[in-house]
Amino acid sequence: MAKILWLASYPKSGNTWLRTIVDRLLSQGEALDLNLLPPSFNGATNSYIKDRKLPLAEGVQGAASAYWRDVQAFLVSEATRDRVFMKTHNIAARFGGVPFPDSEMTEGAIYVVRDPRDVAISYSYHFQCGLADAVAALCNPEKFITRKGEPGKAEMLGSWGLHVKSWTQQKRFPLLLLRYEDMHTNPAKSIATISRTLGFSHSMAEIARVVEETSFSSLKEAELRGGFKEAVREGGFFRKGRAKQWQVVEDQGVFAPITTTFGPLMEKLGYSR
Repeated sequence: MAKILWLASYPKSGNTWLRTIVDRLLSQGEALDLNLLPPSFNGATNSYIKDRKLPLAEGVQGAASAYWRDVQAFLVSEATRDRVFMKTHNIAARFGGVPFPDSEMTEGAIYVVRDPRDVAISYSYHFQCGLADAVAALCNPEKFITRKGEPGKAEMLGSWGLHVKSWTQQKRFPLLLLRYEDMHTNPAKSIATISRTLGFSHSMAEIARVVEETSFSSLKEAELRGGFKEAVREGGFFRKGRAKQWQVVEDQGVFAPITTTFGPLMEKLGYSR
């Protein structure tokens, strides 16, 4: 039976970069198309609900989660290969008494974590809100994202800290933890680790090719060439692609709620306060 390999993260933590890496590791020489990356679970859920005309109350927190197990079962049953790659920003938790993700249908997960101060900066740009509002969102234990007119695309996040712990501290399935910053510092090492985790045996030359094809400049070029349906602003999806952007923010006090709330977890992950 096929199983799902989750590509998971809190929003704006490097999930798209991870998906392009997986896409390139699987590629057979074809050019990168950002619109053909491993799909998102919330998109699959929305399609599942719409195609079956299932009832769903818009704006009700957690309503779509009632169908999540059925969606996972559908994805597994319709799979043409043994492994289904699926992106998610959902917290790994119980909804209506049912755990997400379902361990029986899960092969494992790759989870990308990023310094929450940089997450807040990227979140602010992507969702077009002030930095203080983005910081507040990361600290909200009941945070969820909805999309007007498409309630099936709702994503249950929780706070940044709850999200990270929910995935990295669970024992129900194997998980590879990657730091966004390490992916920047040594992309070849990170990509080789991903390759081994997926059971591949890429040569160093092939790893070097993936490093080049998934560099920030290459991804920007791919977006200019073929567009990217996930972009929400005219400036494009790929903004700066740098680590430690928070250090140049003039008002460092804006990050105080993050460092106060998540300080011990940040230090455990190597993010100094």
